[in-house]
Amino acid sequence: AGENISTFYQQKYRFVFDKNNYFINDHRFEKQSMLPGAALVEMAIVAANSAVDELLNEVSDIQWLAPVVVGEEPKSLEMAFNLEADFIHFRLYDATNLLHIFSEGKIAKGEVNPPLSREVSPENFDAVYARCDNGIDASLCYQLLAHYGLEYGDHFKTIQELRLGEQELLARIAFNKIPQDQRLQNLHVCLLDGALQAVIGFIEKETLVALAADPLLPIAITRRLLPKSIAKLTFTAPLPSTFWVHIHQRASDAQSNDLSFDIDIIDMHGDSIARISDFALAPVNKV
Repeated sequence: AGENISTFYQQKYRFVFDKNNYFINDHRFEKQSMLPGAALVEMAIVAANSAVDELLNEVSDIQWLAPVVVGEEPKSLEMAFNLEADFIHFRLYDATNLLHIFSEGKIAKGEVNPPLSREVSPENFDAVYARCDNGIDASLCYQLLAHYGLEYGDHFKTIQELRLGEQELLARIAFNKIPQDQRLQNLHVCLLDGALQAVIGFIEKETLVALAADPLLPIAITRRLLPKSIAKLTFTAPLPSTFWVHIHQRASDAQSNDLSFDIDIIDMHGDSIARISDFALAPVNKV
């Protein structure tokens, strides 16, 4: 949960990251090591849980405002919490510049019952699996992501299986290289990041299908999209070491170039254990 540096007036925690952190060293964009956006969710939940005597399992209005680039020197961050009527607001900022805010969001007060998956259940998982009948080698996803400038080390290559359907996809997420802290997190950064990575199956569906037919096909990326926000993330239990994600693309806003997706996280028995609503990605040119 980081170092508790709270005062009488505000709950605050300090985090210090460097390249010795595997989740920094194994997560790079355009050759720069950086804190994964997925880490923000776990950092906020763990820190908030240490300050309140109740289970917290819903985070909403997550905004990634700026990347946390970690260079040769350690990066010191602070996360501050403000208690509102119905939620806990948090923001992550540079410890040396309080106005440099990297991300923010809200945590629901008390336990929330998440909605079950609308389409996947233990009874019909086989049917969903059969609908997503176009299997893609997961290594092609990482080949494409590298063209986006996203370089993942072994810890973050957690897409193990990708299956494309007409208007949906399934991806199996699991540890590729097991980290020492695998059992210490609610939403392990490598696993949650993998669930978010899987939307590449929608964004670059045609390219993935073409690469599956001809792995030597030249790759031409006309636009790059990076995570921007999540409207709501609710979970019922810590993420297991292996699970499925079922993803749908949301209707696009004609006035925006953003793309957004709904992601249901399903355990290996077909039961819903988490839902990510309105995961939005925006075009980007450079960090």
